[in-house]
Amino acid sequence: MIYSHSMKITPLVLLIICSYCAAQAQSKNNLYTDLAINSLGTSVTYDRRIAKHFDLGIGISLNDINGDKYYNRKMAAFIDLRPYRVIRRNMFFALFDIGFAFYGGRIPAPGTTSLGPYNPYVGLGVGYGYRINKRGMGPYISLCADGFVQNQINQNLALPHEARNNFVIDETLVISLGFKF
Repeated sequence: MIYSHSMKITPLVLLIICSYCAAQAQSKNNLYTDLAINSLGTSVTYDRRIAKHFDLGIGISLNDINGDKYYNRKMAAFIDLRPYRVIRRNMFFALFDIGFAFYGGRIPAPGTTSLGPYNPYVGLGVGYGYRINKRGMGPYISLCADGFVQNQINQNLALPHEARNNFVIDETLVISLGFKF
């Protein structure tokens, strides 16, 4: 009985080991995960190398960076453009993100100002990473300006149309610590 049980587990263990080695040998796909240290937030970005020093990918970020009781949760889904330069174990990169921001939280009371449920999102930043292996895994730090364009709609119908609809740019400087897989 023990012999039969070990024969079933052995191929599974070998498969896991081979998958891990194959993932370590792959150098075209990168996963960046980070936590903001100056405001509550996190982001995950999956990039694929499309040129020698250029990655293209998709990502999401989750933020709760303002104290408003309405529409206080922000999520952004974006396309990530990441040029980089590697010098020995040091990696310097820039990041350009463009996509949409989504708002959550409680809906404001009638007669007040509300936000559109989704608005344009832009992120521009720079970063430094230290590579701990040839594949490029390692910790990094980044400084990014995250911008949300908010369409604010005032529900007061007594105001003229121009006074009820406003666009506001909500720009936040975010310092993040992360790890590149």
